[in-house]
Amino acid sequence: GPINIVDRTYHQTVVVTPNVSSTLPLAGAVAGGPVGLGVGTAIYLVDRIAGRLFDRDLVDMISYRYRLTGPWDDPDLSLKTPENP
Repeated sequence: GPINIVDRTYHQTVVVTPNVSSTLPLAGAVAGGPVGLGVGTAIYLVDRIAGRLFDRDLVDMISYRYRLTGPWDDPDLSLKTPENP
């Protein structure tokens, strides 16, 4: 969204996305040996299946979207939900 330099205001959408899907199987193997590898692999497979079922991967489904509005010196940051687009 736009940033108004003259009026010094925001009207932005901020997306926070964890970067975990490609590292979970390896982290599981390091942390928990064979059991951890199994958990990491299961999460990896769920990510791939979710991508095919919902046309989005797991990371996109757990991303957080915020609305950033208002003046630069007192901005309002609110979580965007399906009921609050």
